[in-house]
Amino acid sequence: MRPPILDFDATRDAVIDPIAPDISVPDRAVLTWFSEVIDKLDAEVVHTIKLESAEQRLLVLEQDDGQQVLVAEMGVGAPLATVVLETVIAMGVTKLVAVGSSGGLVAGATPGSVIIPTEGLRDEGTSYHYLPPDAPAKPSEAAQSAVVGVLRDRGVIYSRARTWTTDAFLRETMSKIRQRTAQGCVCVDMEASALFAVAEFRGVELGQILYIADTLSGGEWESEHLVTPLGGVRKRLFDLAVESVLAIP
Repeated sequence: MRPPILDFDATRDAVIDPIAPDISVPDRAVLTWFSEVIDKLDAEVVHTIKLESAEQRLLVLEQDDGQQVLVAEMGVGAPLATVVLETVIAMGVTKLVAVGSSGGLVAGATPGSVIIPTEGLRDEGTSYHYLPPDAPAKPSEAAQSAVVGVLRDRGVIYSRARTWTTDAFLRETMSKIRQRTAQGCVCVDMEASALFAVAEFRGVELGQILYIADTLSGGEWESEHLVTPLGGVRKRLFDLAVESVLAIP
């Protein structure tokens, strides 16, 4: 039997639509998993997305020049992350930059390295409900160009490459790692390809910044900097994501 996940339905109408709270928010948003950065923001929480076992905060951050950016606290994994994304899009957000962590798959992808994804290799399930099975999941050109421009202007060293997006955190075998690196992936994450697929389906601009927090390239999981993040890197990347989303045309 054909795997059900390959049965793509392009119908725009669904039985359940995203539920958007009746509040006014900026049309630009930063999506981040860095809860400790959010905790320290001088920003108002305007809404909380409440799900069965999670609560994701939405805040409005105002810049010194008066520009505002919505900050969305993201959940781990493609299904939860896309619920947050769908919600903010339904609220009127059209330009977004996601900033999060990933695991390094190759020797050069060491903790603290910055990766700008060119594509999310679709090894998760959510994206298959937004794009045909053979379609690539990529960030929008305008959003990713803005990200690259800001990082270049700020002197940030980065790499551009594919990321492997998987649901199965505990099934990252060496055989799969070798296969994915042969396909051009330098890191692994759990949301990128789904976020890119939703953004394309909904017609919004979305780019992403990832950094390497843990590594798997040596055949063992080195997670020291995942548990204790490198000092300052997450706040720095968050600030760059804010600057980048404001730079999207």
